[in-house]
Amino acid sequence: MKNLDKYFDDLLVNEKAVLLKPITEKVSLLFSVNMSTFYYKADVLDIDSVLPEKSCETNLLIDQNKYLEDVENIKILSSQSRVDTMHYLNEKYFSRSGSKINNYISVFNKKKIDCAIRWLELKGKGEDIETSEEPYVLIKGDISGIQNFIYSVPDSLLGTAGEGKRKAKRLRGRSFYISLLTDTIADVLIRDLNLQEANILYAGGGHFTILAPNTPKIKSVLADSEKVINKYFLDVFQLELTLVLKWVDVPQNIVDDYRPAYQNLEDEIVKAKKQKAFSELYVFADCINEKYEPSRLFEDIGSQLTRTNFLIEIYSEEIEELKRGKFIRFSGLNITWWLVDDLLEISKMKDYRIRVFSLNNPSDFLDKLDWCIQQGCKDIAFGFKFIGNYIPTEGDSADILGIKMNKDEPLDFEQLARLDVDGENKATLDYPLLGVLRLDVDNLGAIFGYGLEHKGKTSLYEIAALSREFIHFFCFYMNKLAEDYRCYVTYSGGDDAFIVGSWINILRFTRELRNDFGTFCCDNPNLSFSAGIIHCDSHYPIQKAAQHAGSAEEKAKDQKDKNALSIFGREVKWDQLSGLIVFAEKIVRAVESENGKEKISRSVIYRILLGIYDSFDERGGAKNDEFYPSRIYAQVLVCPKPS
Repeated sequence: MKNLDKYFDDLLVNEKAVLLKPITEKVSLLFSVNMSTFYYKADVLDIDSVLPEKSCETNLLIDQNKYLEDVENIKILSSQSRVDTMHYLNEKYFSRSGSKINNYISVFNKKKIDCAIRWLELKGKGEDIETSEEPYVLIKGDISGIQNFIYSVPDSLLGTAGEGKRKAKRLRGRSFYISLLTDTIADVLIRDLNLQEANILYAGGGHFTILAPNTPKIKSVLADSEKVINKYFLDVFQLELTLVLKWVDVPQNIVDDYRPAYQNLEDEIVKAKKQKAFSELYVFADCINEKYEPSRLFEDIGSQLTRTNFLIEIYSEEIEELKRGKFIRFSGLNITWWLVDDLLEISKMKDYRIRVFSLNNPSDFLDKLDWCIQQGCKDIAFGFKFIGNYIPTEGDSADILGIKMNKDEPLDFEQLARLDVDGENKATLDYPLLGVLRLDVDNLGAIFGYGLEHKGKTSLYEIAALSREFIHFFCFYMNKLAEDYRCYVTYSGGDDAFIVGSWINILRFTRELRNDFGTFCCDNPNLSFSAGIIHCDSHYPIQKAAQHAGSAEEKAKDQKDKNALSIFGREVKWDQLSGLIVFAEKIVRAVESENGKEKISRSVIYRILLGIYDSFDERGGAKNDEFYPSRIYAQVLVCPKPS
């Protein structure tokens, strides 16, 4: 462990930082890439440093005194806890400093991979490497059934009108549970395999990838762990969720040429998915009569999330319930998560190995170190996690809705559907409807398989950098936009998302998200996402709304080159969205106007829009004999009336 500690401490000595360029700029698939002048501001990692800038300060110096002070402070931690904490300390300070060997790779991403390899070398010295040609093993876990799991509702609730806050809480609780499940399984494996945090190359959205040494002991432990984890999935989820876990031997040059290993592993995952669960059916038969539906658990999680600042990972299942926070136990895996708003009861954990994660707060994740040490916690590490978790609460919108404020109580869908929030302008809608958005990054497999290829090879450094930037955008930055437009982040997996808001706010949120995604990827046409939006009554069953939005998203992906939005039953390119929103806002103002000369009845609008709709065929082409009269009516509708 000392060797690894020394490796971390050499970070500033051996690395000379340069301005970091966005890795998203390099992705090349269908379109030629024009390298731009985008750079990241050289600063600590926070919400304001997620998007690159076209002009950037040339000052490359972070606060090295503060960094060295933090390094000194964490020396009080145990050896393993110090290594774990150092990983996140480096991520905070060096995620926005470019490495001299490649200014598209941050100092942190380079050191993360280097430390992973270094740890494999240290472990390999004490054990026999199975083959010198392929000294490493690449492991991937893939959790299947996530979408159905998140959106499913018990049969007894399908016909229930509203279900109000309970339905919203359950939905959010299920989504958050998936995020924890992914992290938990990855953590179980690195614990069982005696690896480090740096060996987790990626974890998010129901997937994780781990790099391990290729030794007989590792493969034996891996096979045993797979059985334990699959038994857990069968006992708890009864095939509602399943885990496919595969691994392949990889050569030493995986750092410089990741693509062959990636493709081989993806092929193994695809094969395994076709045969999943058959080998464990005898276990499933023993528990098939039990119904898994811990709706109260998910409801409690959804309620707790609005007041959760810390996720505490406890390496034990034998934890007594406390008054503060919520425990989520992964029985059989020997891990419990504690969701709390503060650390006042942290002394109750002093006899356990724990890790304290600040939720979406990388800047201040070490602030409670001294307090925890004073409370007697010795085997404790610190870090941070990014999870799309913004939920509009009564505290956010009580003044708009005219309701009695319960600060941390999530809004139900009826309340959410009434909100009309655009910057400083906040009001309620006379005709409330929900907007349901589902989106997914286009061509993701091709992007990771070929998008960063150079001279026939793909660098693991660059793949890791791109994976991390997607998490920064979809799991961290997205919360900011959701808060601006009071939208409910139901699920965000690192490359896809499910968002709910009022019908007008979801349009504004989507427009802003797409604009900021353009900045995120430096206007690179090879990076895009497609989305589907549907509108429904707030009482409409949410799982059905999710299915309809998913179908709309698929229609958008069916368009040439994808990169489209399906909305109001039509598929449009993103550059048309702003015009649609302007049109929608004019209609809202006309309908809700108290000025008799400007007000237009809904029935008139309905007839005109129906005429416009009927003026186009199924392919979107204009029917010439019907199109022009409808266009005139539309112009009359949206133009100001003469005074």
